[in-house]
Amino acid sequence: MEPTAATTDADSDNSDRGIGAIGWMRSVVIDAHDPDLLAEFWCRLLDVEVVERESDWVQLSPDPGGTFFAFQPSDAPRPNGLVARPDIEVEDIDVARSRVEAIGGTYVRTIAELKGDHHYVMADPEGNEFCLVQPLPPELARPRWGDSLPPETP
Repeated sequence: MEPTAATTDADSDNSDRGIGAIGWMRSVVIDAHDPDLLAEFWCRLLDVEVVERESDWVQLSPDPGGTFFAFQPSDAPRPNGLVARPDIEVEDIDVARSRVEAIGGTYVRTIAELKGDHHYVMADPEGNEFCLVQPLPPELARPRWGDSLPPETP
């Protein structure tokens, strides 16, 4: 939106905050050699459960952010490069890494951020990569699905 005399700087930034979005993240669907194995791993990682199981689809319940994982069977070879990598926000990144490893995930590498923070690239039992990331600062975080919003002030 182009700012006009009738808009403020805050109005011109609405698209950056997701207002007027074309869509939203609903799910992450992973092609899997063993959908049940990956469903079990991701259920334990996110503390969710399987809500639908068909011969061609295994779907998990939504996490607190409102997004769910699903798995479709595939015998296709895994791609050589990274196609997509979900970020999983955690409270304590080192504890989360240990817990992921305990349920069958593997550590891949550490990515250092310019501001001194870091996150871990991990992989599920089939090698699908994801990142363990630290929470966004409060001023950047959006309310999670299910969170109550503070009352608007006039």
